[in-house]
Amino acid sequence: MSRPTIHEGDTGSDVRYAQERLTVHGFVTTVDGVFGPTTESNTIAFQKASGLSADGIIGPNTWAALEAAPAEDTMPIYDDLTNLDRRMLCEIAQYVGWDYAKGTPSLVAQPSRLVPGNVVWKPGSKTDTVCCVFVGGIVGRVYDKIAKWSQNAWTRLMVPVDDPWGMVEEAIAAGIGKAYSGTPLEGRWYIVQKWTNLQNGQVVPGVSSGHQWFQWGPDLIIEANSCSDEDANGSSGDEGAVAWRHHAWNQDPKNVRIVELLAVSH
Repeated sequence: MSRPTIHEGDTGSDVRYAQERLTVHGFVTTVDGVFGPTTESNTIAFQKASGLSADGIIGPNTWAALEAAPAEDTMPIYDDLTNLDRRMLCEIAQYVGWDYAKGTPSLVAQPSRLVPGNVVWKPGSKTDTVCCVFVGGIVGRVYDKIAKWSQNAWTRLMVPVDDPWGMVEEAIAAGIGKAYSGTPLEGRWYIVQKWTNLQNGQVVPGVSSGHQWFQWGPDLIIEANSCSDEDANGSSGDEGAVAWRHHAWNQDPKNVRIVELLAVSH
């Protein structure tokens, strides 16, 4: 298949494909379909590494190099993952593709010191979960031995109506994270809480709506959400699931609170 020459300022599916191939070759690039300055600089770096003319323009020769199998030494070095990366990825992998429930879900989280006994875990089966259980269940596992959970920690992480920011506040109080503002940084993990239509800082049933998710860097979110299937390329016919999504950070700080998760040593 012959692909068109692309360069900074271009957009569309060919740009997305080029960004995917740059990442495969070890030049990690946000896959958003926009050929911006970062995509151009990564293209130049790839061209230099491949012995090509380093002009930042993806023409026939650069396409051929991008579509070739990457050299072994340009693959991602997984030994460079931090302990937090490893723990988060291992725990998240247990949930990806599971159903997102509308209405009253069956609570699901792996056993940990945080999770109460009435929360069930059904390994090997698709099981209903929601965003707060997903986030709470994973931090419960990752920080099981070191978090200073309060007596009502699980309730706060489940975001009760009278405690709309309970999840981020509990994470900070438990010593697993610190308050953060601004655009998330590459290689860092965050819990993000977002509300719309709070009134006087309080949840109004039927009016206010909230969501919480993990953010890994500025453009990758991991969530249980009713729109996840579509963004995960139709992973199932369900209304939603736990999935990864590329999404550039564009949150209004007035409606969002963020916790940067702290490193783990085990």
